[in-house]
Amino acid sequence: MQPATHNSTPSLIMDWKRLFTTLLRMAVGWHFLYEGISKLVAVGWSAAPYLSNSVGFLSGFYKWLGSSEALIRLVDFLNIAGLIVIGLCLAVGFATRTAATLGALLLMLYYFAYPPFGAGIMMQPEGSIYIVNKQLIEAAILFLFVFLKDRGWGIDRFRAESRQSGSSGAPAVSDRREWIKNFASIPVLGLTGIGAFRNRKHYKVDVMSGATIQLEKADLSDLKGDLPTGKLGNHQISRLVAGGNLIGGWAHARDLKYVSSLFKAYNTEKKVFETLILAEKAGINTINIGFPSNPLLQKYKQVTGSKIKVISQVAPDKETGDLFLNIDRAIDYGADIIQVQGNQSDWMVRDGKTENLGKMLDHIRKQGYTAGLGAHSVD
Repeated sequence: MQPATHNSTPSLIMDWKRLFTTLLRMAVGWHFLYEGISKLVAVGWSAAPYLSNSVGFLSGFYKWLGSSEALIRLVDFLNIAGLIVIGLCLAVGFATRTAATLGALLLMLYYFAYPPFGAGIMMQPEGSIYIVNKQLIEAAILFLFVFLKDRGWGIDRFRAESRQSGSSGAPAVSDRREWIKNFASIPVLGLTGIGAFRNRKHYKVDVMSGATIQLEKADLSDLKGDLPTGKLGNHQISRLVAGGNLIGGWAHARDLKYVSSLFKAYNTEKKVFETLILAEKAGINTINIGFPSNPLLQKYKQVTGSKIKVISQVAPDKETGDLFLNIDRAIDYGADIIQVQGNQSDWMVRDGKTENLGKMLDHIRKQGYTAGLGAHSVD
């Protein structure tokens, strides 16, 4: 065996750098390709909802794109075709600079449709940490490929090596290892595609690309007329009032102790905000919440500018027994109507402490608020 030359170490380092570059390019390319194919095969997929709900300083442009069927058809075609073509080119290393440029620009269009700044927290895309989100990071990677001289192994590199060999009069590229490296992405892409196809076939639903999931649901525009309202003190209340048990995690699941935890895990802050916005669009203008949910509703109203009326349940303070402390706290949180919590009312009646119930209601009224109470027992 001949001793290694002094050039072997730099060459090895270069190969590792090229391998990393190739894998990074292929990963981004696969992401594009999968998103495009998922949208292509999804029945009834359209960018219309994505465009019409855009937020931020460019929302007018995106909503204009979604304003007519002709524009929507064009946008859908360009979106799907762009994702597939860009993804294929990046995956196999063909026309990489052009594909990276177009891919970065496409990602920035997604980025500014729902920018992670200048909009309410519930409208920020998943994985956002003010200004930076996964779309911006992936776009930055593609911009890097625009300026890189060595974009990894692939068809571009094979063609460049072939041209260089031909112009120098040397034999055409014949190094089998280099040939394999430059074309290895094609069988890898095929195997990955087969795995994704089998996964989709087995689970029936596309669980990897949330943007392509289609749900059969009624549209808010299907609602006819306004929701009836009634008077409660000085408040005009929708006859359908949203409940707060699932938001707070009170599932009433008897011995299924894990259910409340599941509800709380599902009802993240963003999910609660989305649900409340849908409720308000449907005409519901009031929600009845447990006392611990007051900070969440206060934040929702601050972030979105909502005017939803909050009926806050209250109870005597657990530590001090103070009858009025949580009433005052609920007022500070911005509650509109205050109700003594149902269990507390039951227990006060049961224990012969109805005078405490009266004191709490009187204190609520003295603060200028509509007072109420809940109950479960017929007593």
